[in-house]
Amino acid sequence: MIKSLDSLLSSKTFLKVVSVIVAFLVWYYVAAERTTEVVRTVTLPIEYLNVPADMSISSDTRNVDVQIAAPRDVLSGKSLESIACQVDLKGLETGRHVRPVRAILPSGVRLIDIKPSNIEVLLARTSAKEVPVEVQVKGGLPPGYRLENVRLTPETVVIEGPDSKLEEIERVFLRPTVDALLESESITLRPVWGEKPEDFMDVTVNPAEVQMDYVLVRGIPRKKVPVEITLEGEPHKDYEVQGISVDPPEVVVEAPVDVLDRIREIVLPPVDIEGITEDVVFQVNVPEEGVSGISGIQPSTVRVRVLLLSRQVERMYKDVPIEIRGRSIYPSWRVEPVAAEVLVKGPPSVLDELEENGPPVELFVDVTNIVSRSLRVPLQYATASRQVKIIRVEPAHVTVFAETE
Repeated sequence: MIKSLDSLLSSKTFLKVVSVIVAFLVWYYVAAERTTEVVRTVTLPIEYLNVPADMSISSDTRNVDVQIAAPRDVLSGKSLESIACQVDLKGLETGRHVRPVRAILPSGVRLIDIKPSNIEVLLARTSAKEVPVEVQVKGGLPPGYRLENVRLTPETVVIEGPDSKLEEIERVFLRPTVDALLESESITLRPVWGEKPEDFMDVTVNPAEVQMDYVLVRGIPRKKVPVEITLEGEPHKDYEVQGISVDPPEVVVEAPVDVLDRIREIVLPPVDIEGITEDVVFQVNVPEEGVSGISGIQPSTVRVRVLLLSRQVERMYKDVPIEIRGRSIYPSWRVEPVAAEVLVKGPPSVLDELEENGPPVELFVDVTNIVSRSLRVPLQYATASRQVKIIRVEPAHVTVFAETE
């Protein structure tokens, strides 16, 4: 019996029969697997079609759950990547609308359910505005660190979105981490303007990224501030102040950040220029006691140069008598008019000194070689100082008459 069983099991016929049975079972299992439907639920984002121009879309529903059924071999391939959920907005105006969600399925995939099958969308008119970019370090900088030479490219961006959203946004921020700042001196980030994800919905930024160049410095905060100078007194009356130069025009102030934020300028003590007659350079100490909290100021002194300009004034002299000079064939002459008006220009001190003896100008006519009994002649003048210049004489001509008796 045992010998017969061994012969059967070792026979080629038995082995062939067993092979056929195993092959059939494998084929049956594979075929059953291919034809058996598998149910699966996938979460997909909503795609919007036919979005009206110049409108933005808002919806509390961003994704939908799609339940599908398909043979196992269909779902095991890339067919899931071609599934889409779409909402058609064609022909809609501004306002709230409830629209159905349509699933786009590949061949061999059957739709069972979509949740939600309808969504509410809000269409709003969009506009744009330009806002500045500012820097906010996440968590703040560690003690002793500060940012210097910060340069943003660009310094402003254009945001687009619903009017209601744009009204809330006055500026956007770059929010680098301290670790990112420590790695380099240049970083590119996306501007943000809120804390919660919903703050960023429905608003786009152009450009989408802003480059930040900076220097991260450790130590006492410093700031360059301009110096302001005031003058006390007046220069000599023959001069006026043409200009003031300060070297250096700025000083470096060391102080805590909150103190530096309050400092706009350093005011120097007044410089006394009373009676000066030439350009003067003053060495002025920079005061530190003006603002509390300052650790130091460099440099401690500045050079203040006061530049002067010669001052000229104009003065009018009326009823200046006209003299008759020269020799003539006639015994005497008279002139009409007998006085004139003269406008002169000169240094104030010179004019003041000359005026002590009368007008600083003499008017006259020369009758030498005049043979006519009456003649209209130009009025001549002479100033008491070369520093005095004649601007105008009125009248410029007078008439002389010969007197024979």
